[in-house]
Amino acid sequence: MVTQEFQILNQSNAIVEEAFSFLKANFNFSNVDKQYKSLAIISSNPKEGKTTIAMNLSMNFANDGVRTLLVDTDLRKPIEAKKLNMDVNKGLSNYLTENLNIEDVILSSNIDNLYYIPSGSTVSSPAALLSSKNFEEFLKVIRLKYELIIFDTPAISSVVDGYIMASKADAAILIIKAGEVGLPKLKRVKEQLQKANVNVIGVVLNSVERSEYRKNLESYDYFSKGFKFIKRMKKQNR
Repeated sequence: MVTQEFQILNQSNAIVEEAFSFLKANFNFSNVDKQYKSLAIISSNPKEGKTTIAMNLSMNFANDGVRTLLVDTDLRKPIEAKKLNMDVNKGLSNYLTENLNIEDVILSSNIDNLYYIPSGSTVSSPAALLSSKNFEEFLKVIRLKYELIIFDTPAISSVVDGYIMASKADAAILIIKAGEVGLPKLKRVKEQLQKANVNVIGVVLNSVERSEYRKNLESYDYFSKGFKFIKRMKKQNR
């Protein structure tokens, strides 16, 4: 395993921590009978908070003692360029295209039980790489080593990579930035995800005003509301 340690700075406040605790709890409730081991964090558009949620959710599970791996599968815009400000030479793309051991691309972290695989070097065809046999073998390897794998993915409205990656995970959570995406577009996204055989188990409404968060939290958390929203849309389309 690579000795370099990536650092996650915890800048959460009490409300944010509470929201992620609810999100984690609802995932665990949905996972009682399914035994989901891999989770894709997806969004329709860029800058909806997908990476931040993937990182914080990974931290929450790791802090609970779950051996967690965060994988950056956005081969076009890696996490380190967005959040971690790291100088990483090897990652997922290198493992898939070069003769490397898995330990060559896994980074430890400053949080117990949390590990990270960066996206790696730029490649000419990310979609083909995520659809390759090498990627299928990669998934088998990491499933043996970790209790939970969380994938940060490209925005699905931008490139096909996000659909490919989400379809390979056991489950997916859709991130929606409040006030940014209308119902007609959400319906189209939901139909496209179904066609790609993506198992969307819930929706997170992100960037909610604090007063609105509190009001809705008293009735039920946003993840559960999102889960009901997906189910309701399915019934309408029958």
